[in-house]
Amino acid sequence: MHPYLLIPLFSAIAAAMVGTSILTRDSVNRGHRLLAAIFGCASYWSLLELITASLDEPNRVAWALRLSSIGWMPLGALCLHLFLELVGETSSWLRRRCVPILYALAAVSIAICIATPWGFESVHRTSWGWGFTPGPLFSFFYAPTAMFVAVSLGVLWRRVYPADAPISERHQGYLAFGAIAIPLVVASTTDAILPMCGIHVPQLGSASLVIIGGAIAWSAHRYGYSLLVPGTLSLIHI
Repeated sequence: MHPYLLIPLFSAIAAAMVGTSILTRDSVNRGHRLLAAIFGCASYWSLLELITASLDEPNRVAWALRLSSIGWMPLGALCLHLFLELVGETSSWLRRRCVPILYALAAVSIAICIATPWGFESVHRTSWGWGFTPGPLFSFFYAPTAMFVAVSLGVLWRRVYPADAPISERHQGYLAFGAIAIPLVVASTTDAILPMCGIHVPQLGSASLVIIGGAIAWSAHRYGYSLLVPGTLSLIHI
């Protein structure tokens, strides 16, 4: 077994544990459900990466890659939806009009990616498992996910960290921003940009999402609550 397989194995288990912990804390809270869904997607994505690297037949690998889109394509819509909940924008036009459209766009993209080779054109063996050649629509599938996560960071930065916020919340804010920005950069680099340039490296996008769970755990330990967990943990004061 290649040591790389330990990375998606660990991240799948860790993401599932964090998501379950958040959901069982308060399953009624919409923010908790959204955050748990994000970690559920991360766990599924890591599991599919583990399965993909373990397969031997190219056809099955291609199918596993296509099915992995169920894990990463909804992340942009889920992140934006979550942060609109966190900052109290539950009745804004962005929440009422755009979020349902984003979920519909993700669903259509997933269906096209699974049913056609337009997302993943071909696969080939590597030392750690399998690499892929992006299909003609891969960039169009990935760009909305990355863009909506980036917009979520903008929402987080503008609305969660006012100048008069307590220093503890500002410190948490920087930690939360970094915990989301790092996976965005890592996933964009290893899972999208480099493959589109014909450079194949181990894909670390799903594993990097565990950083968010680590940030939540550290904030809860250090401050007694986390800015990223809504509801009972008192996210912000505006």
